[in-house]
Amino acid sequence: MADFAPAGRACRPRGGRHDVRLQAALLFCAAGLASALSTSAAAARPRVTVVGAGVAGLCCARTLCASGVDVRVLERADDVGGRVRSDLLDGFILDRGFQVFLTEYPEPRSVLDYDELKLRPFLPGALVQIGGVRHLVADPLRRPQDLIRGVVAPIGSLLDKVAVALFAAKQFVQPAEAILAKPPRSTLSLLKDELGVSDVIISRFFRPFYQVIIFFLLQGHLSEPARGAGRENV
Repeated sequence: MADFAPAGRACRPRGGRHDVRLQAALLFCAAGLASALSTSAAAARPRVTVVGAGVAGLCCARTLCASGVDVRVLERADDVGGRVRSDLLDGFILDRGFQVFLTEYPEPRSVLDYDELKLRPFLPGALVQIGGVRHLVADPLRRPQDLIRGVVAPIGSLLDKVAVALFAAKQFVQPAEAILAKPPRSTLSLLKDELGVSDVIISRFFRPFYQVIIFFLLQGHLSEPARGAGRENV
Protein backbone atom coordinates (compact mmCIF):
# COMPACT_ATOMS: atom_id res chain seq x y z
CA MET A 1 0.00 0.00 0.00
CA ALA A 2 1.31 3.43 -0.84
CA ASP A 3 2.54 5.64 1.97
CA PHE A 4 1.10 9.15 1.69
CA ALA A 5 2.16 12.35 3.35
CA PRO A 6 -0.20 14.06 5.85
CA ALA A 7 -3.37 15.60 4.42
CA GLY A 8 -3.18 19.17 3.29
CA ARG A 9 0.23 18.90 1.63
CA ALA A 10 1.07 18.28 -2.01
CA CYS A 11 2.49 14.77 -2.21
CA ARG A 12 3.28 11.78 -4.40
CA PRO A 13 3.70 8.08 -3.59
CA ARG A 14 7.03 7.30 -1.97
CA GLY A 15 7.17 3.79 -3.38
CA GLY A 16 8.20 4.92 -6.88
CA ARG A 17 6.84 3.70 -10.19
CA HIS A 18 5.56 0.42 -8.74
CA ASP A 19 3.03 2.23 -6.57
CA VAL A 20 2.03 4.53 -9.45
CA ARG A 21 1.26 1.48 -11.60
CA LEU A 22 -0.71 -0.06 -8.72
CA GLN A 23 -2.81 3.08 -8.33
CA ALA A 24 -3.45 3.21 -12.06
CA ALA A 25 -4.63 -0.41 -12.01
CA LEU A 26 -6.92 0.27 -9.07
CA LEU A 27 -8.40 3.32 -10.77
CA PHE A 28 -8.94 1.32 -13.96
CA CYS A 29 -10.77 -1.41 -12.03
CA ALA A 30 -12.90 1.16 -10.21
CA ALA A 31 -13.86 2.82 -13.48
CA GLY A 32 -14.77 -0.53 -15.00
CA LEU A 33 -16.88 -1.45 -11.98
CA ALA A 34 -18.72 1.91 -12.07
CA SER A 35 -19.40 1.48 -15.79
CA ALA A 36 -20.75 -2.04 -15.24
CA LEU A 37 -23.02 -0.88 -12.43
CA SER A 38 -24.30 2.02 -14.53
CA THR A 39 -25.02 -0.29 -17.47
CA SER A 40 -26.79 -2.76 -15.18
CA ALA A 41 -28.94 -0.01 -13.65
CA ALA A 42 -29.87 1.31 -17.09
CA ALA A 43 -30.80 -2.17 -18.26
CA ALA A 44 -32.97 -2.67 -15.16
CA ARG A 45 -34.76 0.66 -15.65
CA PRO A 46 -38.23 0.02 -17.09
CA ARG A 47 -39.05 1.32 -20.55
CA VAL A 48 -42.53 2.31 -21.70
CA THR A 49 -43.88 3.43 -25.07
CA VAL A 50 -46.90 5.73 -25.01
CA VAL A 51 -48.91 5.72 -28.23
CA GLY A 52 -50.51 9.08 -28.88
CA ALA A 53 -49.35 12.54 -27.80
CA GLY A 54 -52.78 13.84 -26.83
CA VAL A 55 -53.49 15.33 -23.43
CA ALA A 56 -53.86 11.89 -21.79
CA GLY A 57 -50.70 10.54 -23.44
CA LEU A 58 -48.62 13.54 -22.46
CA CYS A 59 -49.82 13.42 -18.86
CA CYS A 60 -49.10 9.69 -18.75
CA ALA A 61 -45.56 10.22 -20.07
CA ARG A 62 -44.99 13.04 -17.59
CA THR A 63 -46.04 10.87 -14.65
CA LEU A 64 -43.87 7.95 -15.80
CA CYS A 65 -40.81 10.17 -16.27
CA ALA A 66 -41.27 11.56 -12.77
CA SER A 67 -41.21 7.95 -11.51
CA GLY A 68 -37.87 7.22 -13.19
CA VAL A 69 -39.19 5.35 -16.21
CA ASP A 70 -37.68 5.68 -19.70
CA VAL A 71 -40.57 6.84 -21.91
CA ARG A 72 -40.95 7.12 -25.66
CA VAL A 73 -44.03 8.92 -27.01
CA LEU A 74 -45.25 8.10 -30.53
CA GLU A 75 -47.52 10.46 -32.45
CA ARG A 76 -48.57 10.17 -36.10
CA ALA A 77 -49.63 13.83 -36.45
CA ASP A 78 -47.27 16.73 -37.08
CA ASP A 79 -47.66 18.09 -33.54
CA VAL A 80 -48.80 17.11 -30.08
CA GLY A 81 -52.23 17.73 -28.62
CA GLY A 82 -54.55 15.18 -30.18
CA ARG A 83 -58.01 16.71 -30.34
CA VAL A 84 -56.85 19.73 -28.35
CA ARG A 85 -55.20 21.70 -31.12
CA SER A 86 -55.24 25.30 -32.24
CA ASP A 87 -54.33 26.89 -35.56
CA LEU A 88 -53.44 30.50 -36.29
CA LEU A 89 -55.13 31.74 -39.47
CA ASP A 90 -55.10 35.37 -40.62
CA GLY A 91 -54.53 36.55 -37.06
CA PHE A 92 -57.34 34.42 -35.59
CA ILE A 93 -56.85 31.49 -33.20
CA LEU A 94 -59.00 28.57 -34.35
CA ASP A 95 -59.54 25.65 -32.00
CA ARG A 96 -60.13 22.26 -33.61
CA GLY A 97 -63.47 20.93 -32.46
CA PHE A 98 -65.58 21.98 -29.51
CA GLN A 99 -63.05 22.45 -26.72
CA VAL A 100 -63.83 24.12 -23.41
CA PHE A 101 -61.94 23.79 -20.15
CA LEU A 102 -63.49 23.37 -16.70
CA THR A 103 -61.20 24.75 -14.01
CA GLU A 104 -62.65 22.61 -11.20
CA TYR A 105 -61.29 19.29 -12.48
CA PRO A 106 -58.60 18.14 -9.97
CA GLU A 107 -56.18 16.46 -12.42
CA PRO A 108 -55.42 19.55 -14.58
CA ARG A 109 -54.56 21.51 -11.45
CA SER A 110 -51.65 19.15 -10.83
CA VAL A 111 -50.18 19.36 -14.34
CA LEU A 112 -51.13 22.77 -15.77
CA ASP A 113 -50.05 26.31 -14.94
CA TYR A 114 -53.35 28.20 -14.91
CA ASP A 115 -51.61 31.59 -14.73
CA GLU A 116 -49.55 30.78 -17.83
CA LEU A 117 -52.68 29.71 -19.74
CA LYS A 118 -54.30 33.10 -19.05
CA LEU A 119 -57.75 31.50 -18.94
CA ARG A 120 -60.69 33.57 -20.13
CA PRO A 121 -63.89 32.34 -18.48
CA PHE A 122 -67.29 32.19 -20.12
CA LEU A 123 -70.26 33.75 -18.36
CA PRO A 124 -71.64 31.07 -15.97
CA GLY A 125 -75.11 30.89 -17.45
CA ALA A 126 -77.15 30.39 -20.57
CA LEU A 127 -79.15 32.42 -23.08
CA VAL A 128 -82.57 30.88 -23.63
CA GLN A 129 -84.44 32.00 -26.73
CA ILE A 130 -88.24 31.97 -26.45
CA GLY A 131 -90.44 33.56 -29.09
CA GLY A 132 -87.51 35.29 -30.73
CA VAL A 133 -86.35 36.90 -27.47
CA ARG A 134 -83.22 35.82 -25.59
CA HIS A 135 -83.38 35.57 -21.82
CA LEU A 136 -80.29 35.30 -19.60
CA VAL A 137 -80.28 32.65 -16.88
CA ALA A 138 -77.07 32.88 -14.83
CA ASP A 139 -75.60 31.38 -11.67
CA PRO A 140 -76.86 33.77 -8.94
CA LEU A 141 -73.85 33.01 -6.69
CA ARG A 142 -71.29 34.15 -9.25
CA ARG A 143 -73.51 36.60 -11.14
CA PRO A 144 -75.71 38.21 -8.46
CA GLN A 145 -76.20 41.20 -10.75
CA ASP A 146 -78.20 38.95 -13.10
CA LEU A 147 -80.45 37.46 -10.40
CA ILE A 148 -83.52 39.51 -11.30
CA ARG A 149 -83.18 38.68 -15.00
CA GLY A 150 -83.16 34.99 -14.14
CA VAL A 151 -86.15 35.28 -11.83
CA VAL A 152 -88.33 36.96 -14.46
CA ALA A 153 -87.12 34.83 -17.40
CA PRO A 154 -90.10 32.83 -18.76
CA ILE A 155 -88.37 29.45 -18.53
CA GLY A 156 -90.57 28.16 -15.71
CA SER A 157 -92.48 29.20 -12.62
CA LEU A 158 -90.99 30.83 -9.54
CA LEU A 159 -91.53 27.57 -7.64
CA ASP A 160 -89.52 25.73 -10.31
CA LYS A 161 -86.61 28.11 -9.88
CA VAL A 162 -86.71 27.95 -6.07
CA ALA A 163 -86.70 24.12 -6.20
CA VAL A 164 -83.68 24.09 -8.50
CA ALA A 165 -81.84 26.68 -6.38
CA LEU A 166 -82.42 24.70 -3.17
CA PHE A 167 -81.24 21.50 -4.84
CA ALA A 168 -78.06 23.19 -6.09
CA ALA A 169 -77.35 24.65 -2.63
CA LYS A 170 -77.81 21.22 -1.06
CA GLN A 171 -75.14 19.73 -3.33
CA PHE A 172 -72.57 22.19 -2.05
CA VAL A 173 -72.91 21.11 1.58
CA GLN A 174 -73.06 17.37 0.87
CA PRO A 175 -69.81 15.40 0.60
CA ALA A 176 -69.16 13.78 -2.76
CA GLU A 177 -69.31 10.32 -1.17
CA ALA A 178 -72.88 10.91 -0.01
CA ILE A 179 -73.96 12.05 -3.46
CA LEU A 180 -72.33 9.06 -5.19
CA ALA A 181 -73.84 6.64 -2.68
CA LYS A 182 -77.37 7.47 -3.80
CA PRO A 183 -79.09 4.96 -6.12
CA PRO A 184 -78.76 5.85 -9.82
CA ARG A 185 -81.68 7.57 -11.48
CA SER A 186 -82.30 9.44 -14.68
CA THR A 187 -82.12 13.22 -14.84
CA LEU A 188 -85.76 13.36 -15.87
CA SER A 189 -86.75 11.31 -12.83
CA LEU A 190 -84.72 13.60 -10.57
CA LEU A 191 -86.35 16.73 -11.99
CA LYS A 192 -89.94 15.45 -11.89
CA ASP A 193 -90.02 13.09 -8.90
CA GLU A 194 -87.51 14.64 -6.48
CA LEU A 195 -87.56 18.32 -7.39
CA GLY A 196 -91.15 18.34 -8.61
CA VAL A 197 -90.54 20.93 -11.33
CA SER A 198 -92.96 21.55 -14.19
CA ASP A 199 -92.76 20.33 -17.76
CA VAL A 200 -92.29 23.97 -18.82
CA ILE A 201 -88.84 24.39 -17.27
CA ILE A 202 -87.85 20.92 -18.45
CA SER A 203 -88.75 21.62 -22.07
CA ARG A 204 -87.55 25.25 -22.14
CA PHE A 205 -84.33 24.93 -20.16
CA PHE A 206 -83.14 21.51 -19.01
CA ARG A 207 -83.84 19.42 -22.09
CA PRO A 208 -82.05 21.74 -24.58
CA PHE A 209 -79.34 22.46 -22.04
CA TYR A 210 -78.44 18.81 -21.48
CA GLN A 211 -78.50 18.19 -25.21
CA VAL A 212 -75.59 20.59 -25.57
CA ILE A 213 -73.41 20.47 -22.47
CA ILE A 214 -73.04 18.82 -19.05
CA PHE A 215 -74.31 20.84 -16.11
CA PHE A 216 -71.26 23.01 -15.43
CA LEU A 217 -73.05 25.83 -13.62
CA LEU A 218 -72.55 24.52 -10.07
CA GLN A 219 -68.80 24.97 -9.71
CA GLY A 220 -65.67 25.73 -11.68
CA HIS A 221 -65.49 28.00 -14.71
CA LEU A 222 -65.84 27.14 -18.35
CA SER A 223 -62.89 28.84 -19.97
CA GLU A 224 -60.48 28.98 -22.88
CA PRO A 225 -56.72 29.67 -22.85
CA ALA A 226 -56.02 33.11 -24.27
CA ARG A 227 -53.78 31.58 -26.98
CA GLY A 228 -56.15 28.74 -27.85
CA ALA A 229 -56.91 25.26 -26.53
CA GLY A 230 -53.66 23.93 -27.98
CA ARG A 231 -51.79 26.02 -25.43
CA GLU A 232 -52.80 23.48 -22.76
CA ASN A 233 -50.23 21.07 -24.22
CA VAL A 234 -47.25 23.37 -23.84
